[in-house]
Amino acid sequence: MALLTAQVVDLDGTAVTFAACAGGGDTVRWTNDLVIRVRNADASPHTVTIDCPATCSFGLAANAAHDLAVVVAAGAEQDIFVGQEKFKLAADGLVYITYTAVTSMTVAATR
Repeated sequence: MALLTAQVVDLDGTAVTFAACAGGGDTVRWTNDLVIRVRNADASPHTVTIDCPATCSFGLAANAAHDLAVVVAAGAEQDIFVGQEKFKLAADGLVYITYTAVTSMTVAATR
């Protein structure tokens, strides 16, 4: 599991640096403007899951039914906004990201 650093995107534009998705998943420190950007260069779609780690202020319990699962199509790039409160509730302040597969998958965290 790799700890990603959120890259600040400024008004002049930012060249975002991608890293290979880790087989055991990745983490990043939560912020209210956090976006996870995933590139899938594989020939098959892959699902990216953002964990909902605890009961949030809206009463959503921590379980797989409340996780955010996003399918990234083959050859596509997807931005996933995770600034919602329910994703910051891990005791360590990290957002947990997992992948159904990491073949030809890269990820960047931006804010």
